[in-house]
Formats: sequence, structure tokens, C-alpha cells
Amino acid sequence: MPANVRSGEGEPVTPSIVVKALRDLGVPALRNAMEEMGDAGASMLCPIRIAGCGEVAATLPSGVSMIEVQNRRRKLAENLTRHEHEVFINIP
Repeated sequence: MPANVRSGEGEPVTPSIVVKALRDLGVPALRNAMEEMGDAGASMLCPIRIAGCGEVAATLPSGVSMIEVQNRRRKLAENLTRHEHEVFINIP
């Protein structure tokens, strides 16, 4: 977001923002799986817990590696309108 629109704390994390950020990550298997889901990928998300601007867990569909998402951490952060250091990806 442009600096004059962005608040210092970032925008709240919402399910639609997370789904769009994951869809636009550039992982074909993830995008295809999300398109096949009736809810466009929302079922992958747990309820968002407010921790700062938000915390969310996602269960990746079969065939999508966590490494693929980790390797695109910077792009994921940009898709979430966050700085890279604000996005943490943990493997359960």
C-alpha cells in the first residue's frame, strides 16, 4: 500500500486477505487446489487470533509443500501488505 494510506501497524488480517495472498503466491498446485475448493480456499484457515495485527494458521492442501510457501515468504508478506520481518511461517 502507499505510505500515505498505510497505518503504522498495518491493516487487520482478514480471511479474504489471507486467501488472496496465498492464491497470488505463485505456487500453481496451491492456486489450482484453491480454485477446486467450493469456498475458494477459506476452509484452509483456522479462525484468526488477534496478536498484534493478527495471527492465522493455514492447512495446506495435499501436494503443496510448506517449503514452497517458505521460499516465497517475501512475496507472501507483500501480498499481506506487511514487511518480510512481520511474517512468520512455522511448520507444525
